[in-house]
Amino acid sequence: MKQNKVRDNRSKSYDSDTAVFIAMSRELKEEGNRLFQKRDLEGAMMIYEKALKLLPKNHIDVCHLRTNIAACYMQMGLSEYPKAIHECNLALEVTPKYSKALVKRSRCFESLNRLDLAFRDVNAVLNMEPSNTIALEISERVRSSLEKQGVPVELHLESIEPHSSSKVLVKEKTEKKISEVEEYVEPPSALQALKVVKEKTENDIVVDLIEVKKVDEPVEEKKAEDKYVEPPSASRTSKVVEEKREEEDQ
Repeated sequence: MKQNKVRDNRSKSYDSDTAVFIAMSRELKEEGNRLFQKRDLEGAMMIYEKALKLLPKNHIDVCHLRTNIAACYMQMGLSEYPKAIHECNLALEVTPKYSKALVKRSRCFESLNRLDLAFRDVNAVLNMEPSNTIALEISERVRSSLEKQGVPVELHLESIEPHSSSKVLVKEKTEKKISEVEEYVEPPSALQALKVVKEKTENDIVVDLIEVKKVDEPVEEKKAEDKYVEPPSASRTSKVVEEKREEEDQ
């Protein structure tokens, strides 16, 4: 009986101490948020790190703090985006479907031109929150960029579980399936073109060189008509709006 009482007392003491540490951690988080709003990013990160040390390993607040640290790195510039991705990975280890971490990681992947990974993350968010405004905007941008690159977007529309950090860091190896493609590549001399056609057999591709006549219109004008480039200012404005929304929701 005595031993049981001692254990109960220790358990109550532990729970009481943990509750105090969690409360202290949340106070530090609020302090970090104030520093973030003042653009003291390094100061904010230091406070967030202190708050993390007071929490149990898998406490829900860990993912919030990790995501806030990721936001700090993102504010520091593109060169810090890999660190932001790492913080999002740590947040998602605690809460795999935490939408804020997925959205931030998606934005990082988009800026680093890893559009496939950006699309995966943003789709995971939209599967859970179909009306998430920021996710919808990112999805539209990434979809447009993928389509311009000739990537069949419909292949990415399946419901995909967010990857853990270990899966993200491992280089993904996927089999590339050859589908029916007929691609015209204009050579520098404008005298020859490469025409790729798929024969009846699934694995054989014949590459034929065919002669083409010079077009009457100048090459540069033709390119200008065929290719539409979204004005950088519009895209940048959209991203600035997203960042502002995330800051207000920090």
